[in-house]
Amino acid sequence: TKDVPPDEIDLPDAFSRITETSANTLGVARVGIWRYSDDGREIECVDLFDLESGTHSSGEKLVVGDFPAYFRALRETEFIAADDARRDERTREFSDAYLIPNGITSMMDVPIHFGKGLDYFICHEHRGPMRAWTADEKTFAVALANLVSLALESSERARAQQEVLRSHQRFQSVAAATNDTIWDWNLETDAFWWNDGFANLFGWSSDESAASIRAWIRQIHPEDRARVVDGIFSAIRNGDFQWTDEYRFISNDGTVAHVLDRGQIIRDESGKGIRMVGGMTDLTASKAAERALERSHRALQMLSSCNEMLIRATSEEELLKEACGIAVGIGGYRMAWVGYAMEDDSRRVVPMAHAGAEDGYLSEVEITWSEDKPTGIGPAGQAIRKGHAVFLEDISARPEFHSQSEASSRGYRSVICLPLKNEQKVFGVVCLYGSERHPATEDELKMLQD
Repeated sequence: TKDVPPDEIDLPDAFSRITETSANTLGVARVGIWRYSDDGREIECVDLFDLESGTHSSGEKLVVGDFPAYFRALRETEFIAADDARRDERTREFSDAYLIPNGITSMMDVPIHFGKGLDYFICHEHRGPMRAWTADEKTFAVALANLVSLALESSERARAQQEVLRSHQRFQSVAAATNDTIWDWNLETDAFWWNDGFANLFGWSSDESAASIRAWIRQIHPEDRARVVDGIFSAIRNGDFQWTDEYRFISNDGTVAHVLDRGQIIRDESGKGIRMVGGMTDLTASKAAERALERSHRALQMLSSCNEMLIRATSEEELLKEACGIAVGIGGYRMAWVGYAMEDDSRRVVPMAHAGAEDGYLSEVEITWSEDKPTGIGPAGQAIRKGHAVFLEDISARPEFHSQSEASSRGYRSVICLPLKNEQKVFGVVCLYGSERHPATEDELKMLQD
């Protein structure tokens, strides 16, 4: 094996070279390498060289329980040198079943320690007159056993390296085939890697955002960041093997994506986390569809409740107040108000009823439906003038909305303004403020206008 790189050793070839070299060097009739079965109940010869015939064989098996003294001695001593193998108390159990049929008179066997246990041993079998094993021969046999151990370790290392390579190739293939973001985090070195899905989904290229755990944390939405970071590090500390969370992630263009992130924590024999591998799935579209369906359902419930309320209401004031209450209580809006459009020169919109988190908003801002005044270019004024619904998906992104700061400070993120009409004209407006930025669906607007 001297000319073979350690990580390229062919184990069967190494065994055959070792047994043949030993037999020729010591002049021993037979040299064999034996292996314990996985359950330790049998031994099997993996290579046996016969010096006289010059041939190799393998496959013979013996039951460990039939030879207790021998295997006990093999576990407890550095080697067994039995000059008279048929009478030595350690080896005489083999006489009838093995020694006499094979003409063996002397044995010198050495255990081969590999890994954490005794998995192999090498057996030198002499034929003819009994042989007194010399100190040099014993030293040579022990050195040979160490060589077998090195061959086993080299083979195992090469096998492990090949498995790592195959695993990495499979991982790369999956990472290239999926649209999700696949990530790999070395917990010992803090090295972090993600596939091209990160750029495809969120617009971050490797030049713009170097792959690192800090870059990932930085892009988590500020309102979710502490919870998510605490969750993943708690899972690592607490011995968990899996981590899952849903959170908002900021894309390169500033838009917010909803993601499902799942990671597998790989631990060493002591239980220490050494690596995490996982994937981020973009849930933005499905979340938007869920919210749209939920809003449409709420709008339908609002419509049904308002129809019932029309039958019960005994006054206009009661009708307007209860309608606003339904919008907040059933529709889930943060605040709702109803205003009437004045026909005088001021063209003011006078609030008649409200519900929810109004917090002084209607008394602080002036709202008109005049197209010549800044107070009339907001969604309420537009809805009255145009006679159809006006929707602001994101109030903070509409600086022309004159009461933008007052609305934003009260947690209003979106607004739908619906004109109130009779057969002749538009006479007022209903405004519904949401606590989240969201697009209104066609079905939702249609039901609200009804």
